[in-house]
Amino acid sequence: MKITKKWFLIIFMAFQTVILSQEFENRNYLSSNQIKDKIYENLEKIELQFLKKLNSTDYRISKELLVESYLLLFSIPDFEFDNNYYVMSDYDFKFLMSDLKSESFTEDKLSIIEMVSSSNYFTVSQVFQIVETIDFSNDRIEAIKLLFPAVVDKYNSYRLLSLFNNSIDKNTVRNIITNYNFRKR
Repeated sequence: MKITKKWFLIIFMAFQTVILSQEFENRNYLSSNQIKDKIYENLEKIELQFLKKLNSTDYRISKELLVESYLLLFSIPDFEFDNNYYVMSDYDFKFLMSDLKSESFTEDKLSIIEMVSSSNYFTVSQVFQIVETIDFSNDRIEAIKLLFPAVVDKYNSYRLLSLFNNSIDKNTVRNIITNYNFRKR
């Protein structure tokens, strides 16, 4: 009996799931972020090791499923909050917005954004408001690049696209969101 590459991939994925579930049973507890990281690693492994071995039709279909799986994985919210993972308070956010609005030059606003994004977390709603203080779309894109790693509700990221009118700018932001390595920070 001849096993096609497509069936091999399906069997491999099922085998990985069984091994993964047995591996998890031996542990007392895995955080949701650890589970997401493991799923991401498995998807990455499938993409790098097996996808290229498929014929063009199976490759295209498998790639579409893989991209959809990545997007679903990235849409899972992070529910774990530790002492280093608190969204900027409304009180502090008011001061930040006041400081940003008082700055005349975009490069000064971006400098402030760079400083606060390295030590704070934000909701998409807060990022939206911050980016609205910037006039030019290239600078808005730069602000999103700085802030996106600190966004806690990445599943709402699609809302950032409405800050742009130009489809090229929207695609750039979409790429920032979809190409973000969700395991860092």
